[in-house]
Amino acid sequence: HLQEECHALAQRLDQASCELNAERDQHARRERDLHQQMDEALFQTRSALESQLAELRRGHTEEQSQLEQRLASEQQDREAAEKDTNAKEVALHAKLMVARSELEA
Repeated sequence: HLQEECHALAQRLDQASCELNAERDQHARRERDLHQQMDEALFQTRSALESQLAELRRGHTEEQSQLEQRLASEQQDREAAEKDTNAKEVALHAKLMVARSELEA
C-alpha cells in the first residue's frame, strides 16, 4: 500500500514538474515575444523620428535657402537703387553746373 502511494506521489511529482517546466517554457516564449515586439516598436519609432528629423532639417535648409535668396535679391535691389540715385545726383549736378554757367554768362 505504501509503495503504491509512493508511486502515485512520484507520478504526481513528475506531472507537476512537467507542468512547471511547460509553464516556464511558455513564460520564456512570451517574454521573448514581448522583447521582440518592444524591439520592433522601438525600431519603428526611432525610424519614424529619424525620418521626421530629416524632413525638418530639409525644410529648415530649404527655408534658409529661400531666406538667403531673398536677402541676395534685396541686396541687388538696394545696390540698383543706389546706382540709380547716384546717376540722378550726377545728372542733377550736371544740370546745376550748366545752369550756373548760363547764369554767369
